[in-house]
Amino acid sequence: MRQRLSETLQSAATDALEQRVKPVQALADDAKQVAAACHAMAVRFHRGGSWSASAAAAPAPTPSTSPSSSSTR
Repeated sequence: MRQRLSETLQSAATDALEQRVKPVQALADDAKQVAAACHAMAVRFHRGGSWSASAAAAPAPTPSTSPSSSSTR
């Protein structure tokens, strides 16, 4: 039982590590571009620039599709 548990944990740890390898390698491969972007941002901040982030959001539900609009009385 302990041997199987140990093998299962070892396998899980190996799988988890392997899942991290590709993203880390991709980041390392792009290190020069990432560093250049960081430097450019630092220069802009030093000159008084500010950070502005936005993301596309899902559209708000309409009243006819809103879960709360279909309440029973």
